[in-house]
Amino acid sequence: MIHFALISYSPNTAAMNRMRGYWNVMESKGIDVCVSFLHQDNMQNKEEGEYEHIKFRYYNGFYCHIKIVALLFFWLNLFMFSSSLKKGDIVYTYGINKVTSFLLKRKGIKLIAEVTEHPSILEGGRIVDLSAEERFVVARKLNGLITISESLKKIYVENGVEPINIYIVNMTVDPNRFIGIEKRNNKVRYITYCGTASNNKDGVDELIKAFNIVAKQIDDVRLRIIGQTPSIEDKSGNLQMIKEMGIGDRIEFTGYVDYKMIPQMLMDASVLALDRPDSLQAQCGFPTKLGEYLLTGNPVVVTKVGDIPMFLKDGESALLANERNPEDFASKLIWVLRHPDESAVIGGKGKEVANEYFNAEIETDKLIKVLN
Repeated sequence: MIHFALISYSPNTAAMNRMRGYWNVMESKGIDVCVSFLHQDNMQNKEEGEYEHIKFRYYNGFYCHIKIVALLFFWLNLFMFSSSLKKGDIVYTYGINKVTSFLLKRKGIKLIAEVTEHPSILEGGRIVDLSAEERFVVARKLNGLITISESLKKIYVENGVEPINIYIVNMTVDPNRFIGIEKRNNKVRYITYCGTASNNKDGVDELIKAFNIVAKQIDDVRLRIIGQTPSIEDKSGNLQMIKEMGIGDRIEFTGYVDYKMIPQMLMDASVLALDRPDSLQAQCGFPTKLGEYLLTGNPVVVTKVGDIPMFLKDGESALLANERNPEDFASKLIWVLRHPDESAVIGGKGKEVANEYFNAEIETDKLIKVLN
């Protein structure tokens, strides 16, 4: 039996979108999978998809904000899950964490873990996290390790994991999400970003700076940021920056958007933007949102960081800009907006890249081979 041992169900996240892509393909192939969520989130969310072969189990049916109580329930749930496993079972964990290290003690199972971030990024951030060194120790003992990029594979090899035990499964996207969705005609054009309004991870502050340059040259364009609106405290400083630039009436923070509504909003954009700065996260990971951008067939402007230039060519399948360079990023956006016909061709090529390299069925087949 194949088991997915996951911390909690968190809808609209890159991790859960990736899991859902795996499950959809496994369902279509008739592969039986049991997915266990070991901790209830504060919204008590549950998977809404209907499956015949994918079964879901939610441990601890309520959320507790008292950390010590939540921790006790977590360990109890993990012990119960481990005890339910049978000899010969295959267990997949997303990330190398305390769930992974605990399950290593369980004899007779095959344990596979997937990592999509640099090992130091989540170090000590949650009750289930391990230090970077602890993750390397665990990784050396696994039956298999899945990474999302060549850069991440290299880091684990350099820290003692045998290359033969590491497999790369590319970022995945689900083309079915965009079937039947057509671009709507809008009175204004939108430069659109989708995701957490984060400066460190996705460079939203850099995108705002670039848009300020664009706004001075093109009147009928707005910046739409799909994701959580900055709080009143504005710790990011983005709201204050927008106010000082005087472009508040041309920037739209949508707030939370339902997962099912996002494809239409991405499709309606004139250009999709990801001004990601260079960082450990960018060097080792790969943004799921970029795959969804490309699937729309709309032109994409993105910074050339991490493995992105391995898949996309500037001026051919996307527009690649230098990171932390608002002038360069803005020049790419302006070119797209002023050359709609040429940009449409580039957008079409980008869609071809997504279907060839980020196809959920092809990448899930790689995972299935590792599990088996």
